[in-house]
This record gives sequence, structure tokens and C-alpha cells, in this order.
Amino acid sequence: AVDGGSLGLISNSALAPQIQKALEPLKPDEFTDIIETDQGYQIFYLEDIETGSADSFDKVKMKIEDNLYNQVINQQYEKWLQDLRTRAHIKLIR
Repeated sequence: AVDGGSLGLISNSALAPQIQKALEPLKPDEFTDIIETDQGYQIFYLEDIETGSADSFDKVKMKIEDNLYNQVINQQYEKWLQDLRTRAHIKLIR
């Protein structure tokens, strides 16, 4: 209700079968008929349809591994720099 009832972007497979069936024939900017659900009576508005292919598991796995590796490297680098700063003896001569 805070967002005006907007559910945002949702995969069709994440919806209950009866809602999927009601949304199936819709085109963007169309409403469903009144649907009786476990949460009461509802009407759905289809704002837009976005299609796209999901990345393969191997591709996503590599991205995750790269991100995690970079996080560890950055943490170790920051730790090393902090250690250098604490051990450094700097004397200013004027």
C-alpha cells in the first residue's frame, strides 16, 4: 500500500498459479478481472513485460568468485597499509 500497491518487478514463476493464469493473456497497461486469492479479492495491473535471459550458473559463479576475491584482496591490502602506518617512524626536519 505504501507504494500504491506496486509489487515491483516479479518473475511470473514467483506468482501463484491462479495469478499466473490471470496475467497470461494480458498485454501491458491492462487489468485482470477480479481474482479471489488467499489474501482476498484482488485486481492486477500489468504495467510492462520485461523478458531477458538469465546468466548461466557458471558465469554468475565466476562473477561471485571474482567479487569475493577482490574483497579479500582489498581487506588484506588495507590491513597491510595500516600495519605499515603503525610501524612507520617519520621524523620531520625543518
